[in-house]
Amino acid sequence: MGQSRTRRKLAEYQDLVENMNDIIYTTDRDGYLLTLSQAPRESWIRPSGAVGTHYSRWISEASTGEAEQARLEAMEAVERPSNCP
Repeated sequence: MGQSRTRRKLAEYQDLVENMNDIIYTTDRDGYLLTLSQAPRESWIRPSGAVGTHYSRWISEASTGEAEQARLEAMEAVERPSNCP
């Protein structure tokens, strides 16, 4: 019973992500794209051409500093044990 519900929830989230208009992506520790949602299909970025490139290639120069700070903060949060403030 639990696995069936988990599969349904996973399918719901997958459908949500694949059909939203926003770009969702993951990067490795160095900022290179590992995955990219399908939202950009109809815009200026093609997922097949972007995966493996650095995320900064796809954002404005003015946004790079802020994006890098957010990326580093996210990395710290992932690496910090949950029992640490």
